Amino acid sequence: LTNNLVESAVFSEVENLNMETAAFHAAYGVDQSKTGHGISAEEVGSVLDKSSGEESTVVGRDNAKNGPDKIVKGNPVQCKFCKTAGSSVSACFKKNPETGQMEYRYFDIKSGNPMKVEVPADQYEKAVEAMQKRILNGQVKGVTDPDKATELVRKSKLTYAQAKNLAKAGTFESLTMDTATGVINCSFA
Repeated sequence: LTNNLVESAVFSEVENLNMETAAFHAAYGVDQSKTGHGISAEEVGSVLDKSSGEESTVVGRDNAKNGPDKIVKGNPVQCKFCKTAGSSVSACFKKNPETGQMEYRYFDIKSGNPMKVEVPADQYEKAVEAMQKRILNGQVKGVTDPDKATELVRKSKLTYAQAKNLAKAGTFESLTMDTATGVINCSFA
């Protein structure tokens, strides 16, 4: 009787996972963004954060303008998975229409401090250098010390190639994503 109950609970959770996956792909699949890998990186990155003991929740599904993609250890994080480190950092800036100057656009609405930006693991060092240059150019409001770039740039647990593969059906990363999510969901059953 106990084996039947466990088997039933597992099948129920797998069916729930399939529904969540279908809803995710309908709302955030490749058809809904340029590449789909940034959104997949947010979702899987949050799972990997949790598996390493960090409290992490994806909140970017609401598409709030300049809002966080996820909350990690109580801090808002914007995720940028562009082709190069420079592009990932550049995507965090916009031109001020009044001054014509480039400005950092992601701020924590509670504290007013700049939000962290998560970049692919293999881009981290160059992204920190790019952020340092932006700070030195006065493009990050309230930050003048270029050494603070390490506090603004967060290293993802995924590389750019892994993030790209998450959005492709049949790749090791996309299969691992489903398995990792399933394991976590099933652990609560």
